[in-house]
Amino acid sequence: MSITNVLSNNHDGVLLDANTDSVQCRAASKLFQDFGVPPNSKVFIKIDTEGFEQVVVPSLYTLLLTLTIRPTLFISMHIGHRLPTQDERKAFVDTLALYHVLLVVEFKEDGKRDERSYIRRLESPPHPEDLCTYCDYVATDDEDASNLLLNTIS
Repeated sequence: MSITNVLSNNHDGVLLDANTDSVQCRAASKLFQDFGVPPNSKVFIKIDTEGFEQVVVPSLYTLLLTLTIRPTLFISMHIGHRLPTQDERKAFVDTLALYHVLLVVEFKEDGKRDERSYIRRLESPPHPEDLCTYCDYVATDDEDASNLLLNTIS
């Protein structure tokens, strides 16, 4: 599957030209297999898909349900590049809700980090309408990882 397949199947709100961008995509379970990552290993996954985070993250939902040790997800949000549907927002939040610890790193309006950027722990998953436009979300079940991030980025 390529990103052009996703784009050509979802014309509503897409700000990219489906005829110009193409990348190789793999299912997460296949990625684990291809790189020889044993199931239930401690894994850190960085997701930075320039506006497709709310398509990619929910695609992990079924896999995440099967793991006793879920990977820590570091998700760079770029909603300004592509407008997600309400269903995509809800599926994204439902996937975040599988985790015990959610952190958000918020930036200035232009998506750049500066002295006003900060990290905070969320008490519950955000409402789909309240997802930030430019920020990072961290979803983890690993308290040590969350504490390390809180102390490093703060």
